[in-house]
Amino acid sequence: MSRTEQTNSNKVPSPMALYLEFKGDRGVFSRWDGEQQKNVEYDEVRCVFMDSRSSITGWNDENKGRVYSNLVKFTKEEPFFVSVNRVKLCNGLYKDIKKEIEGVGGKFTTNLFVMAEIDGEWVPTVLQLHSTTLSNWSDYVEKNTMKKVYTQIVTIKRAKDQMKKGKIVWYPLDISGEDLPEEVGDLADRFCDEQLMPYLNQVVTTTESATV
Repeated sequence: MSRTEQTNSNKVPSPMALYLEFKGDRGVFSRWDGEQQKNVEYDEVRCVFMDSRSSITGWNDENKGRVYSNLVKFTKEEPFFVSVNRVKLCNGLYKDIKKEIEGVGGKFTTNLFVMAEIDGEWVPTVLQLHSTTLSNWSDYVEKNTMKKVYTQIVTIKRAKDQMKKGKIVWYPLDISGEDLPEEVGDLADRFCDEQLMPYLNQVVTTTESATV
């Protein structure tokens, strides 16, 4: 067994249970349910923020597949490796391959690793935001400071009014916070320390590690 194969065999699997993407045209969070073979939608998500990473997501028409990449913490220092159906499309720092990414149907995405309240239970979830919704999140964090965000249950839902650019109409996000109960905070802390950070901090020896 080679060094790379041996390292990959010990790779920490993702502990996240759900992946939700905000659909701006309808103003809902959506995920694919494999058992029901349909999309499940949520009007709002109440969650506890744990950490975030950047990635490239989207759809590639030529290969008829989902665009994906590795997870990156520092976009000015760490390269993206962008693929579709295991076919490598491009790689490099975001600033250097931005046009290539857009050309293959990709988009810059922030992945929020959270504990989300789903059907009365706290579930490890990834919220994928891009474009306007990413700006909405960044504005909320800047206004409240990240230190305060860590002490909140954050509710994310569509804003009341739509936005429009040409023929494109979409909903931005309405984001608000409330005090975080101690028991929910402890649950998020334990999960983050015991499962999430070992996954995010794993040693990356190949471009296939830590993809989303």
